[in-house]
Order: sequence, then C-alpha cells, then structure tokens
Amino acid sequence: MPTIKLASDTSVRGMTFLHGYTEPVLLLLHESTPTWGGRLRDVRDTCCLSAMSINIRKKRQPVIWSVHHLPSDCSRVMAVPRGGVLVLSQNLLLYYAQGGSCVMAINSNAFAGEVPPRLDPIVPPQPSMPPRTQAEQQQVAAAAAEKAAAAATAYAKQWATNVHPETVAAAAKAAPKAPGMELQADGAVGCWIANNIALLSLKTGQLLLVALKFEAAAASKMQVVIAGSAPVASCAATLTSNLLFLGSCVGDSLLVRYTPELSSTGSTAATASGGVERIPSGIGSSENPAKRRKLSSLASFEMGGGLEGDLELGIRPSGVADGLYLDDGTEVLRSALGRSQSSVVPVQLLEGAKHSFKVLDSLMCLGPIRSTDIASLHLRESDVHASLSGESPQHDPSQCVIAAVGSDKSGALAIMRRGVVADVITAVPGLEAHGAWTLHYREPKGFGIDADVVNDNIHAGVDPIEGDTHEDLDKGDRHHAFLLLSCRGESTMVLDARGQELAEITDQVAYIRDAPTIAVGELFNATAAVQVTHSTVRLVSGSSFCLQDIPLSELLLEANHPAAVDDANVQICIKYAQIRDPYVVLLLSDHQATALLLQGDAKQQRLVLLTAALRDLAEAGWEDAAAAVTAVCLYTDTTGWVAAAAGLAASEEQQQQSGTAVGLQGPAGAGQQQQQGIADDEDALMAEAAAEAPAAGEPYATTAAEAAGNAHGLVQEQQHVEQKSKKGHGDPLGAEASPNNASADAGVGFEPKRTFKVPDSDAEAAGVLEGVEGTDAAMAEAAADHDPQEADKAAAAPAASIAAAGEAGDPAVAAEGGEQANEPGQQHASAADAAVHQAVQQQQQLPQQQPARQTQTWQRRPPMSFCCVARAGGSMELYALPDMTCVFQEVEATLGHQVMTPARPESPYAESVADEDLQPSTISEVMLECFTGASGAALGVPAAVAPLLVMLRDDGSCLIYKAFKAASANSLLGFRRQPLDPAFLCRQSPAALPDATAAAAPAPGMPLPSAPPCRLVRFDHLVTPRLEPPLGPGILGLGSSGSNGHGASSGLQGLKLRYSGIFVCGPKPIWLVASRGALVPHPMDGKVGMVDAFCAFHNPSCQHGYIAASLTGDMNICTLPLQMRLDQPWLTCKWPLRATPQALVHYPEARLIAIATARLAAPPRPYLPADPGGDAVAAAAYATAEAATKAAGVEDLNEVQLLAPPGCGLPMSSYTGVAAAVRAAAAAAAGGTAASSSGSQGLISLPSIGSSGAGTAGAAAGSSAKVAAAIAAAAGWVGLPMWRYSLLPGEQVLCLKNVALCEGGDESANPEPFIAVGCASAFGEDYPALGRVLLFQVLKDTVFRIEGGSEVKIHARLALQREYSGPVSALESLRGFLLMGVGNRVEVQYKQGNTLVKVTFFDGLQLVTGLRLVKDYILIGQVMQSCAFMRYSSKVDRLRERQQSVEMLGNDTERLDATAVEFMANGKILSQVLGDGGGNITVLAYDKTDVNSWGGKKLMRRGAAHVGCQVTQLERLRMAVPGDSNNRQALLAATSDGGLLLLSPFWDDNLFKRMVGLHEELVYQLQHTAGLNPKAFQARYCRAGPAYGASYNIMRALPPDQNSMLQGDLILAYAGMDMRAQTAIAEAVGLEPNPDVLLQDLRDLTIATDFL
Repeated sequence: MPTIKLASDTSVRGMTFLHGYTEPVLLLLHESTPTWGGRLRDVRDTCCLSAMSINIRKKRQPVIWSVHHLPSDCSRVMAVPRGGVLVLSQNLLLYYAQGGSCVMAINSNAFAGEVPPRLDPIVPPQPSMPPRTQAEQQQVAAAAAEKAAAAATAYAKQWATNVHPETVAAAAKAAPKAPGMELQADGAVGCWIANNIALLSLKTGQLLLVALKFEAAAASKMQVVIAGSAPVASCAATLTSNLLFLGSCVGDSLLVRYTPELSSTGSTAATASGGVERIPSGIGSSENPAKRRKLSSLASFEMGGGLEGDLELGIRPSGVADGLYLDDGTEVLRSALGRSQSSVVPVQLLEGAKHSFKVLDSLMCLGPIRSTDIASLHLRESDVHASLSGESPQHDPSQCVIAAVGSDKSGALAIMRRGVVADVITAVPGLEAHGAWTLHYREPKGFGIDADVVNDNIHAGVDPIEGDTHEDLDKGDRHHAFLLLSCRGESTMVLDARGQELAEITDQVAYIRDAPTIAVGELFNATAAVQVTHSTVRLVSGSSFCLQDIPLSELLLEANHPAAVDDANVQICIKYAQIRDPYVVLLLSDHQATALLLQGDAKQQRLVLLTAALRDLAEAGWEDAAAAVTAVCLYTDTTGWVAAAAGLAASEEQQQQSGTAVGLQGPAGAGQQQQQGIADDEDALMAEAAAEAPAAGEPYATTAAEAAGNAHGLVQEQQHVEQKSKKGHGDPLGAEASPNNASADAGVGFEPKRTFKVPDSDAEAAGVLEGVEGTDAAMAEAAADHDPQEADKAAAAPAASIAAAGEAGDPAVAAEGGEQANEPGQQHASAADAAVHQAVQQQQQLPQQQPARQTQTWQRRPPMSFCCVARAGGSMELYALPDMTCVFQEVEATLGHQVMTPARPESPYAESVADEDLQPSTISEVMLECFTGASGAALGVPAAVAPLLVMLRDDGSCLIYKAFKAASANSLLGFRRQPLDPAFLCRQSPAALPDATAAAAPAPGMPLPSAPPCRLVRFDHLVTPRLEPPLGPGILGLGSSGSNGHGASSGLQGLKLRYSGIFVCGPKPIWLVASRGALVPHPMDGKVGMVDAFCAFHNPSCQHGYIAASLTGDMNICTLPLQMRLDQPWLTCKWPLRATPQALVHYPEARLIAIATARLAAPPRPYLPADPGGDAVAAAAYATAEAATKAAGVEDLNEVQLLAPPGCGLPMSSYTGVAAAVRAAAAAAAGGTAASSSGSQGLISLPSIGSSGAGTAGAAAGSSAKVAAAIAAAAGWVGLPMWRYSLLPGEQVLCLKNVALCEGGDESANPEPFIAVGCASAFGEDYPALGRVLLFQVLKDTVFRIEGGSEVKIHARLALQREYSGPVSALESLRGFLLMGVGNRVEVQYKQGNTLVKVTFFDGLQLVTGLRLVKDYILIGQVMQSCAFMRYSSKVDRLRERQQSVEMLGNDTERLDATAVEFMANGKILSQVLGDGGGNITVLAYDKTDVNSWGGKKLMRRGAAHVGCQVTQLERLRMAVPGDSNNRQALLAATSDGGLLLLSPFWDDNLFKRMVGLHEELVYQLQHTAGLNPKAFQARYCRAGPAYGASYNIMRALPPDQNSMLQGDLILAYAGMDMRAQTAIAEAVGLEPNPDVLLQDLRDLTIATDFL
C-alpha cells in the first residue's frame, strides 16, 4: 500500500476519489497554514485542492492538478459523477475540475461590506480644576469610562454585521448569489442523486438540491433549490437509482424515494446562473397550490404524535400570517406512512426537470442525551384514566428513565423502560388456569343460521351472524368468540367472549369440560375448532355441535403403535399438541416420544391420520431412541419464503384442500425456474419471496397478466363489490381476511371473495418495497378516512401501468381479499367503489389484442405447510407437508451453532472437546413462525418475511435462528443464530412443583397436572393504548381554519401501533416482538409473577389485549403499556418538544417534570440595558451580540417549563383548561393582537378556560405569533406546559436540580423543596460570563368556577434569584444548604428570606462541570483538571459557634475534561467514576494506604476504558445481588450519541477472577467485527479525544493487572456461543469442562443488574 507524505503542518480536512480517470485519482482538501476567524484579515484563503494519481505498481503519486487559495472554512469535498469535485464551505459552494470551475454564494456574508472608520480614542475634557480628592478622581474616571463605553457601543451596533473586505475569500469576488437564501453549508453532508444533481443536508436540517450545468467536460453554471427539511443528517448515501438514505445521529433516519421527472410543459426554465427556482403553484397537486406539504418522520409521529423530523416545503398558505399555519394532520399522517400521492414533494430544477421526494420509512434515534433522571410514572392506561377522573390508581407507579434527547426540532422528552408493564384490567382469582386459548368463529354457509336473527341483526346495524357492531369491524379484525381455560389440571371452562363480560357456557357445550385441555385451535377458516385433551381429539363447530370425536386409543391402533399392538398395560397420553389449519400434530408421552399428524378435510369436516408421516414421526423413534421426537411444531408458509427457497410447489391435493380452484399454471417447471431466479442475497430473497407471497389472509392471488387479460372478471368483481356496498357487508368474516387477523393463528387466513387490487404508481416505483404484500389495514383506513380524493387517486392506476406489469410478467397485483369492501362502517366506501369503477373503465378501453404471453394466466399457489421436528439425539428436521419431504436437517441443533446448514464447516473445537464431554440439554419446545403483517412503526412492511426459529432447551436456555438461503448443494435452506439480549440469561425454566404436589405425582406416562401445555405462544396485533387529545397525539387547530373538515385530531388518534411476536411463558416471562425481520426481547414486569398461560384477547371490554394466567391462580386480563414503542431495544416513548432540551429533573413532591429548553423565537426581545461605567471593550461585545441577534431576526429563547405527565394526580379539567388557553393564545396571535410579555422577569401563567382577554393568552404564548403557533401545533401533554418561565435574552440554562433547603441554615428545620436553576450569560469572549441562580416553589391551586366544577392549576413562584460573577454550572442540596459550582469555585450557601447567604467556599482550578454528593462527601468535575474528591465538615467550636468548611481529600492528576462524575458504592468501598471528553470512563478510588497515593492526595485509578462517545450524565441504581443485602450500586450512563451504558461492580473476588479469565479468552477466541481487537479499543483511553476545543490529551496507561475494567458485552457473548466452544473455553479458564459455572455467573450478573 503506497503512502502519501504531506508537510508536518498540513491539516487534511477531506478526501475523495474522482471519477473519469483511468487510474485512481485521490483528491485531498488540506490547509497548509492554519488560521481562525480572528486572524482572517492577516491570513485567509488557506485551503488547497491536490489531485494525485495513485500508481500502486510504480509507487508514485504525482499531483496532476491542484487549486490554491480556497476559503479557509472549506469543510467537505464531494466527487461529481460527471467529473470534478464540489467543495462545501460556510458561505460558498465551489466546483472545480481540470477544465473549469464555477462558484455560488448562498448567503450575504460571502460578499464584502464597507471598510469601517477607525474608532479614535476618547479623550475626556480636562476640568478647569484638577481633581484633588480620591472621590473626584473616581468620578472623572467613571465619566470617561462611560463615554468610551457609549462610543464603543454605538460603533459596535453600526458595524456588527458588516463583513470587512479584508476577510472575504478571493473565490467569492465574482460569485453570484442565490436570491432569497441565507444559508450556511459548513457541516453539511450530501450525496448525488444524478450525475449532475446533489442533495445536501445542512446543519439546520434544510435540504438543498445543487444542479450543475455542464458544457463540454466541466460545469459552467450552478443552481441551488431548497428541497425541504429533515432531521439533521450525519451521513447520506444513495442506495439504488431512486432510493437514498439520510442517516441522523440527532433525529430519526429516513429512507427517501426520489423520482426524477420531466415537466410536461417544459416552460419552466432555470433562472440566471445561480438562481433559485421557485416551485410553481399547483405542481404535482390538485389541491390548494399554496398549501404547505410535510413529510414527517414515521417513528417520531408514532411515539408522540409530534412533527419531528419533517421533510417539508416552506410554502405558506395564502391569507395566513408567517408562522401561524398549523400543519394539516392528515398530511402529516400520510407523509409519515409514505404511501399517498399527496405526500410527494415536487422540486423544480433546471429546464423542466423535476424531482419528487417521498419518505418511505424511518428508524428511530434518540439523539444526544443531555440529561436523565429516574422517575416513577404511571404507564398503565387504567391508572392514567383513574387519576384523570380523580380516583386512586390501582397500581404503584413504575420506575423509568426520563431523558432530554435530540436538538432543535428533533428535541424530545424520552420515557424509557426495560420491561413491559402489564396493565391489568381485570384479575379473576382462584381459577388456576394452566392453559388459555381464544377462538374466532364463523358459521358455515347454510349451516344453522336463523333467518329471523339475521334480519334483526341487519336492521340493528350489527353483524348478521355474530352481532358485532360496525365500529368494531373498522379496527382491523373481529372480536374473539370463545375463550377456553384449562383449570387446575382437572377441567376446562368454556366462556363466551363476544359480549361486554365473559360468560361461562354451560348448556349444550360440545367441548370436553371434565378434563384438562392441551391445545385448542381453529380449522377450516374458523368454521370449526379442534380441542385436544390428554386422551381425546374433538372437532367442534361453534360451541354446541360436535363434528368428530377421536379417542387416542383409535389413533394408536391406526398407527400400529407398539402399546396398542402388543396390548401392553402402558398408560400413554397426549402431552403436547398444536393446530395449524388444516393440520393437527400430537406428541405422546410414551418412551419412544411418538408424534402423530392429523390432516383436516374441509369438505368432509373430518380429521384423518396422515399415514405418510408415521415413518418419520413415529416409527423412527420406535427403532432408535436417538430419533425419538422431543419437540414438534407446524409452520404455515404464508409468505412463501421457505417454498420459494426450497423450490417446492403445492400439490393439487393441497390446493383442493385449501378450498381454492387450481388455475392454469405457467410454463412447465415453474418451481425450478423460480428456484434458479432466487437471488443470492438474503434481503433480495426476502423481497422476492414477499412479492410472490399472497397477502395475509388470502389463499391465492392472481398475476398482473391475468388482471390485464380478464377484464370481464374485474367487471364481475366490481358488481360484487357494489352489491356488498349496498347491503352494508355481505361476508360475515370479511374483516377477518385483513392482514391483521390473517396470521393470528400461524398465518391461517380466511377464504375471502376474489377481488383485485390495481397497483398505483407508488407501489410500482417502490423498489425495495415491492415485496410487501400490501398496505397495512390501519394505514389503508387512515388514507381512506382522511381524504376521499386521495383514496381515489391511490386506488385508480393508469391502465398503461397495468399493461406494463402484465408484459413484464411481474405478479404485482395481489388479491386483497375484499379487505376494504368487506369492512362495514367505512366512511368513504363510495370513494373506493368509484376508484374500482374507474379502473374497470380503463381496463375495458385496453386493446383487445394482447401479447401471446399475456393470455397464459396462472394463480399463485396456496401457502404450504411444514412440520419442524426436534429429536432426542439433538437433531432438527423440517418436512414439507403432506408428502413429508425433508427440506432441512441439522444433526447438532441442540448445541446452538451460529449457523445451521449442511455446508457448515467443522467446529475448531471438535478435536479438543470430545462428544462424550458434551452434555447438551434436549430441545423441549420449538416454534417456527413468520409474520406477514406490520409490527411496530414500520407500517406496510412485513415484520418477518423469512421464518424465525425459536427453540427452548430443558435447562431453560433459548435459541433463536433466522432462515436464510444457504449456498449448499444438499439444501437451499439455512438458519443463522440471532444474538440474544442479556435479559434472557436470567430467564429460567419453569419452577419445580412443591413437595406437597410432588407427593401426589401422576402415574408414569402422564404429565404433571400443573405443567403448562405450551411455553411458546404466538400473539398477533396487540395494540399499545394511546392517549386522546389534549393528552395524546393530535394537533390543536385554530377553529375551522385549522382543520380539514374531518377533524385532524381524531384522524391522528385512530392510528395505533400493533405488535406481533412470540411470548415465552415461565417464572420470568419474556416478550419476543417481531420487527424488521428479527425478534426484539423485552422482559415482563415481575409483579404479574410466573405466567403459566398466555393468549391474545380482543373483545369490546379489552381491545387488542391479552390474558396472562399466573401460577398463583389469578387470571389477568391485560393490555400493553400506554404509548410505548415495543420495537426498540428498550420500551421507548418520545414526546416531541420542537426545541433543544437542556436539562430536566423529576419533581417527586408534585409528580411533575421540570425541563429547560432552548428554541428559536421571533422577533427577538431587546437586551437589558448595560450597566453604566463598564469597560469599553465589554460594552462593544455586548452591543455586538445584541446587534447580531437583531439582524438575524430570531433569538435563542431559553425557558423553564413544568410538565404534568398523565397520572400525576391532576384532573382532566386541568389539561383541557391549558389546551383552551393555548387555542386562545394561537387565535390571538393569528389576529395580530399578541400582547407583550407580562413583567420583566418573564413569568408566564397560562390562563384557564374561564380567563378573559386575548392579551393574556397572547402573553402566555410568549408574545410572538410563531411561539403561539408552535405551542398550538405541539402534540400531547408535552406541548401543554402547565407553567413556563422565560429567561433573559442571551441567558441559557446550565443545570436544573430538585433541592431541599432549610430556612436560615437550620439543619433541624423541615426542608422545603425547590426547583433550582443555574444560568449563565455569554456575550462573547470580551464580556465576562455572568451567572444567576433561580429558586422556584411549585404551588397547586384549586379554582372553582361559577358555572360549576373546579380546576387544579399548577404554577411556580420565583422564591429568589441572585446574580454571580461566574456561570452557575452545578447545583446540589447538602444538609439543607445549597451547594453550587460558580465558575471555578464551590460554594455552600443557605436560604435567608429572598436571598442566599454564603457559608463557606473552596477555590478550584478550572470551571466546575459536575457536582455529586454522598452524605458529606463531594465529587466535582472540572475542565482540564479531571475531578476532585472533597468533604464537607460542620463543627461546633468552644464558643458554640458553627464552623463549616470544605476540604480537599484528593484529586486526579490527569488533565482531563470531565463531562460527568458520580459515586459508585460497592459495600464498604466508595469509588469515584469520571467520564471525560475523550469518550472514556475512569474508575478512581481514595486509598490512603496506597504508597503511590501521596497520603491520599492522589486518587488512584482502578480501571479505565474507552467507550467511543462522551458520557453526559451518570445515575445510580441499587443492585439486587442474590443472597447479598449490602449497598451495592451500578451506574447508568447516558452518552452524547444516544446510547445507554451500565457500569456494575463485582461483589465477589472469585467471580471477578473467573470473569477476568473469561474476558482474556474471549478476546482471542471470538471472531470480532472487521477483525478489530476489543481489548485494543478499550485501551484507547490513553489518548483522549479533543473536547471543549482543546487538543488531544495523553494519559498514562494502566498496567493490565491494575485495570479492573471488563467489557460486559464481550463477557455476555459467551452465552451466545455453541456448547462445544463454551466447554473448551471453560476448560481454558481453569474450570471443569462444563460451561455451567460460567453461565451461572453470567446469570447472577444479569439478575443483579435487572433494573427497570
């Protein structure tokens, strides 16, 4: 590899490879002579471009061309695909190539201003008599200083925004300026979406399109267009020809589709070189041309209903003032979903060229975490509603982490928790249910239907069969009909779940009630159900008609079981069963572990034994004990992934049994061609399989050629739709065919009517999303309900697109199963009918002559079924049904290999670890599932197209695999192991029975009466409850002008996130939520206890909830936690603030959250007048800052707000009152009657409903129209602060703390709680940084209205404020005193009336950045001085006077920038933890006995590690060490990259030694990412990165034996290794060749740190 040597003083800022050269050409952007802003008049234009040709053979790098004298603020280079390079600077966009160049200015600062006149020194006039006394001399000096300060102030205000000609870059002298733009390109990132068009994302989030017009080989003109705004991007890349990714570290990352188009008129030409092309009115839209469009981030909308991360066009509606337009909720909704034409943003470029942008998906990112706190909040919907209605909540509040995350418009308040909190709606004690199942039911056609009942139901507006209301049908699926409970291991209870209450069915019950139930499931499209007990399989229709009863003895006799043939007196029962339409699998309790497979016949309504499966499921175990079946499951391939990967096709018999007619197949060997066409890439295979799969709930689908060639069938289908729309709803289970309900039981769908979906242009151009089966039901409902016109546009596609799809042979037209037509209660059914009618008319107008290949049609095959078998010998096999074709086999599945495939290489530990040394646990339960519907925020995207395999072993461990295409000649299938969360380590197998129960053990061959029949349970489409406005997502409109007629708020509340996945029952249950092709684990709250039975439950009283039965006997009917996202590593809820959160603190006394925010506000407020007699230089700096703010037109407004989370005890009237005040404020601002701020101190109290006067409302909104609109547009309780306080202009919050102070410094008095705020004012380097302390007292007032009722109002009273000569950067309360960091001093003060009195202080060396307390011990962090350990002492001398002091105990001698400090207690050891600006964590100890500690004056470093990001805050959490009651605390660290770290101490020396040995072995045994050594990465603490603008800091490295910091992720990776590797590493550590000891150690660690 050749090396390139540069000068020692050269600073390389960017590099890229250029296009269009035969040899690699590397272009460097470097600075030869460093400079800065204060030296530009002397040294400027210091950057250069050097293009070097890289010749590896000759090892020469000649510079082929170069450019000098570029602006000194150049930051990035981007290689142009057509040749040349685009250089980004703060004020200029520069293009350079070997044959030409062009420059564009994007703000006015790029051009030179006037040369300011010289400010002559002020000579004070000489008095007639010289001053004699000192007072006279001071008076003369003060007058002279005041006159000089006044002159300097006037001079600074006049020339503050002037650009001196000597500082202007030479490249800007001839550069044109883009009209109307005042932007800055420093820090921008971008990518090329065309050969000459670049998309730039600025540091403000705005998007720019830069177009280059080429003449010959170089560009001669440049055009810049504002394309909208998005979260501030940290990277950008084009993925395909029409997809780009905007990655953000401060907000949500977006997947955007851009579509280049050519204007039909072609009359829009580019402006003069460098001009900005304004978007003409009405381009690409039939709506109001002045309507501003928004493309919102999906995740931010879903988590808090906010408008964070929007991709918008800054087009203002006509007749609306600046900043007053509230974004239409429907536009935000559709844009977030990314599925409507109205969300496409057109941008005009060059001569008629146009680019459209559309957000397809987004990934949630917390962004920088600036502050955290541990709070107790009510996360259950029942508790919140009880609190709002004035009642006491039933449950205690749950501990969670609240964090201030993001910046600017991406700023939010995040609520995070590790485990899922169960919201128990009803608890039924004493049932002792060990199994629970819910069933849908539909009457077979012409079977047992009373015509009078049907007619009565139709007239009553309910379902003709089941009686469900139309409103229930709109929610995506139907209510469950029956609930079966297996109680006490003795009986079964059958409940009717269709009403408001659960009622037991006792009359004419066909289900077996006098025996425990093993499994229950639906068959024949929910027209029948199968009940399996220990000795019987019964087929039931409804609840009263028995179709078939199969005793186990008959099955054994038919299968020629040895026990039945030999007539041996052996008791055999069914111990496990699973039902997947049309199959039923049974696992027997005999020693041979026999499995039997039954197949259903839909025509005969019977179950028959599948004799073809006896050889592999039964006879193999009879002959060989290792082949005995220990676990078995059924899998329905609803996505078609396995069938496509294995090259299988459904047989004619299976198609007939599925209830579908076999259509004309395509070319011979279509399965083989499909197998050959499968892409090698896993994602491509998933997309293709998804494209070939039917939509959820559909047994088949037709191709586009069939839809194009059979218009007659489409006309018939249209007539059918019209008939159904007239009747209300024809098919009683039309809604159950939706994607939400199709996979409710392993993807078993109901047979719908044949309907056709015409693809719109969005679906055709979706690229990677073509494999999605269809739009999610909730998304389709939202799109249809909000805008009928847009629904018509999306439903009616041009006939040309249909013909093109048919010619291409792409099966893109999927049968939707009458999803929209069958849903009664739709508000816009006529719009959908009109769309279908328009498509029919377009189809009939197609030419009659079609290509020959279009006349040949085929139907998509029905989903195939598979059987997964785990054997006693440790193997796992997958068979295709019904012919039992083996498509996959793994002989060592129980060992937990990383990859299971026939081509798997031999383990490197095979020689060192013999098979005899392995003691693997057998697989006790297995489940193979795919999820076709959406789960989480990725609406319209299948949760998991490739199947996921979950296996439970007898020792309680869990293995999760994901299928992939294996490059093997023996099998095309493979399974790759997925990494598990450490939470799995503390999940154990079901607890053993008590001794009393064990005494009454069952007979041999019979299972335990209390053993759960199934530990792995699938759930589908559980919904997280959402709050309604004004508490939840919604937009507060300005009357009729702010809404679209439907009610934007109601539309936004209707969309709820649904989650699917697998639930693991046991003593510590866990959720496995399916999302984006993987399973996200979440532990369940331990208060529910051991979950013995689980099932999804949906009825009028419990919408999309679940039932969890505990071992204690309680049956809990629950829902998911309120407003939480479950598709993230932690349960997360982000409430958008639309501002930068600076700090927050939980106020437990009133259960409120105090938060400090900073946002841009207009117009800026005037600064306070400067104090007379000040320094002239300081006065000039103060005046310059004020003039610059006034010229910008906006100010950085800092506020302190009090937020009231729902459930804090406030009634609903308090929130509605604040909401009404916000509406009034916005209305007043819209009318231009906004009043000025009330009071100079900035106190604002939002008025209640009964408050009069628009002026008060306007003042409450912050005396600004834009502020009022921003508050009104905010969503949820975060946008409705109960109280706010605006800081002075130019003042910002540095710290926020909840303190308890004693009046007069009396430690024996009762302390009063206050919210303390530390502030600082910075007006430039020439002005002293001043500080201020504010103490607020929170008050609650009850206001009684004349008309009746009352309202609780929360406000805060400013108890005191005091100014200081330095910034107040840290606050704490110490024994009733206020401990503060002021500049470099630590002061102790007490409250005396309305002032603070200093008691003692300690002078540090540098600025104090952090302050923490443990009893009387103080730990402070400093800039460039690391941390210091102090102690506060209070003594009474002989004169009975109190002597208080702060003395230094020890400090760290390294020169580090401390960003966070905290104590960590480990029994009797108190350690100090430091996070520095270089991204390191250091653990220190105060040890006077160490000879190297200089008598304790030096803190000894016990451990250090580089974590890669700055730690912003540390929180202490109490550890729960098993069998240990000592005080041990772990630290939860928040980072600037949005991550959370956990630092935990070891409590046992032997445990620590074993973990050290394990850590050393894993460093060399594991295959690390990109071959990087984690130990070397951890040692990067020796060279700390720059912080606060300083240079790199060099730290002395710790000896390996003294660095006690271990990487937890590396240690926990041991649990994810295969058993052979675990045994080898355990032996290398010095233990017995058994991994049980190390696994138990890891389990103890995870249990001790199982927080939240």
